[in-house]
Amino acid sequence: MAAALIYTYDKPETLEDHIEDFEFHCDSKGNITAEQKGGMFIESLDKPTKRSLKEWLAPTLTPRTASYEQIVAKLRQKIQPVNKFIAWTNFQRRKQQDGESASAFHAELKRLAAPCGFEGLESKLVRYQFVNGLQNRQIQQSLLARHADLTLNEALRTVSASEESKSTVAVPWLGMGRGQVHLSKGPLSLISSAVSD
Repeated sequence: MAAALIYTYDKPETLEDHIEDFEFHCDSKGNITAEQKGGMFIESLDKPTKRSLKEWLAPTLTPRTASYEQIVAKLRQKIQPVNKFIAWTNFQRRKQQDGESASAFHAELKRLAAPCGFEGLESKLVRYQFVNGLQNRQIQQSLLARHADLTLNEALRTVSASEESKSTVAVPWLGMGRGQVHLSKGPLSLISSAVSD
């Protein structure tokens, strides 16, 4: 099978084109049996698609026992093309939620960016949306005022440090004055000794 006839799982929008190209290939070869056609089609799938197909056909069928038509029907049922316009819109609209940490927000942006097809621009666009979607406008403005070479890691560190500093609060300490307790480090640890009121 020619390398050009390999379907890759990470490009669901190409499934119908792949099926059409495969059928044209089979027609050009001539006398291909139904069993050969199913086997040849499975060989035209990448490993992640083959693994998924095996799971989708179970328990009643296997890739070896399923006909070409059954395989194609199952792939069409399970693999839905990604509407990149909708994926991009969802990514662009995503803002940091109340109580959401910088790292959780970043992870969600990376998840939303995956189906958008940003290719080599993904890290820059995630950085842009990370800064753009921050809830804290003061930190956002501070990051925007920095140089144009601000990296995503720098932005993430800055926001995380700000979140950590906000988790330090003053609390009464055994009725003997006030102390500061850092709340983000597991068991409460005293940062400054008790001071008089």
